[in-house]
Amino acid sequence: MHCRRVRSAIFLFADGQLAGELRVAFRHHVDTCPHCLRELEAAERLLALLRRRCRREHAPEHLRTRVVTLLASAPRRPMEEEDV
Repeated sequence: MHCRRVRSAIFLFADGQLAGELRVAFRHHVDTCPHCLRELEAAERLLALLRRRCRREHAPEHLRTRVVTLLASAPRRPMEEEDV
C-alpha cells in the first residue's frame, strides 16, 4: 500500500471501517511510514474530539432522504483487495 492510498482511507481505518487484508496492509504501511503515522494520529485525535464535542442530533426525514438519494446516485469506486 502506498501513502496516497493510505491517506484516502485514513478516516475509514481510524473509525474501524477497514477489515481483512486492507486493514493489515494499512497497518503495516503506517507502522513503517512516519508521515502516514502522524496523519493517522491526527485523524484519530480529530475523531475523538468530534465524538466528545458533537451532540447526536437526528436529521429531519426530508434531509436524510435527500442525502441517501444523492449518495446512491454518486459514482463510487470501493476499496478493493487488489488495490493493496
